[in-house]
Amino acid sequence: MDAREQRGLIIAATCRLRPNKDGTWTVPSQTSKEMVAYQVNLETKSCTCLDHTEGGFVCKHYYAASIVHKRDVLPDGTVIETKSITLTEKKVYKQDWPAYNVAQATEKRRVRILLNDLCRNLPEREEPAGRRGPKRHLVRDAIFAMAYKVYCGLSARRFSTDLSEAHERGFISRPISGLKVTTFFEDDYFTPILKALIAYSARPLLRVGQGPYRVRRQNQRRHGYSDFGQGLRRFSSVRAAAQDDQARVRDRRSECGQGVCVPGKL
Repeated sequence: MDAREQRGLIIAATCRLRPNKDGTWTVPSQTSKEMVAYQVNLETKSCTCLDHTEGGFVCKHYYAASIVHKRDVLPDGTVIETKSITLTEKKVYKQDWPAYNVAQATEKRRVRILLNDLCRNLPEREEPAGRRGPKRHLVRDAIFAMAYKVYCGLSARRFSTDLSEAHERGFISRPISGLKVTTFFEDDYFTPILKALIAYSARPLLRVGQGPYRVRRQNQRRHGYSDFGQGLRRFSSVRAAAQDDQARVRDRRSECGQGVCVPGKL
C-alpha cells in the first residue's frame, strides 16, 4: 500500500463521501480551502484534483471513493447509509430527604464538635524567656479558629460572631476576634501542625473507597509525609530547629551586649 492509498484509507474512515446520481462520488478536500470537494469517477479512475489532472496519478480521493463504494454499495446498487443516534437516559436516584435534612441542619454543630476534639491535645508552643507583651492564644484555639473560618467561608469581621458563639459553647478557651485569625494564617509556626492534622483527619478515607497506599502517596506528594506520626515528628523537628535559632539569636545578643559582637555574623 503506497502513500496515496494510505491517505485514501484515512479519508474513507474520517470523512463523509456522498454518491452522486450520475455514478460519481463527491470527496471532501483536506487541504484546499478554495476547492471544497472533488468529483471522482470510479469507472474512468478520474478525479478533479490537481494530483490527477496535472500529475496523472491515481489520487487519494479515488482510493477513498473506492473503499467507501466497496463498503457501502451492495451488488444491486443499494447504498448503505450509516447514521448515528445519541440516546440520553435520565437516571433518577432516590434520596432519603429526612436524613438529608437532618444532616444539613446539624452539620455545623457536628463540625465544631469534631474540630474541637481534633485540636484539644495539640502541644503548646514554648515561650522564650523574658518575652513581653500580651499572652499568646493557645495553639488548639488558633488551629480551631483557622479551620472553622475556612469552613464558614466568611470575612474576618463577619466571622467574629461565629467565634463568639464558639467561645460561649466552650470550643475555645478565650474570645478571639475575627481579624486576629488572619494573623494566625500568616504564622509559619502553624504550618506543620495543619499539615499533620490533614493527614490525621484523612484516615476515614481508608474505608470509603481509597486504599491506604493511595492516601499515603497523596499525603507524601501534597504535604511531604505519609501518616500522622510522621507529620508530628516533622512538626517536632521544625519546632526544635526554631528553638535552636532563637537560642543562637539570644546568645549572639548577649555577646553584643558584652562588646564582642562581630558585624555581619549571627
